[in-house]
Amino acid sequence: MTRYILPDIHDTKSREFKRHPGSDWALLVLDKPLGKSIGYLDVQSDIDPTANFAMAGYAGLRKNVLSLAVDCGAPEPSRLKELIIQRCSAMNGDSGAPLLMIDGDKLKVIGILSQLSSVGDDVVSFGVPASLFSRFLEPI
Repeated sequence: MTRYILPDIHDTKSREFKRHPGSDWALLVLDKPLGKSIGYLDVQSDIDPTANFAMAGYAGLRKNVLSLAVDCGAPEPSRLKELIIQRCSAMNGDSGAPLLMIDGDKLKVIGILSQLSSVGDDVVSFGVPASLFSRFLEPI
């Protein structure tokens, strides 16, 4: 890793942390690009509500096994533009997992899972939309 990028809200010289839904992300800039050897995923800021959605993560119960939740459903309407609300079967430990939109035979990253909350018998997932960090991604 050569450096990291954080949202502007973070002051890395301070011990204070300002909690804000859209600030729960970081990008790592690697010293050697991996895309040519393992492949790329497109990052998509525009979300098609008629598409299928998934999440791929490493849950705390099976830390070394990639799990795929394909039951996420379209993001629910939110007053906050810096929040993706879905109902994925995510688990503790999945934080940081990519939220995926299935576009034909391609997967597109639409955000990053931030946290989970229980609402009755449902699990609601909250994610950071790609629109908040995609401007920092370097062109290939």
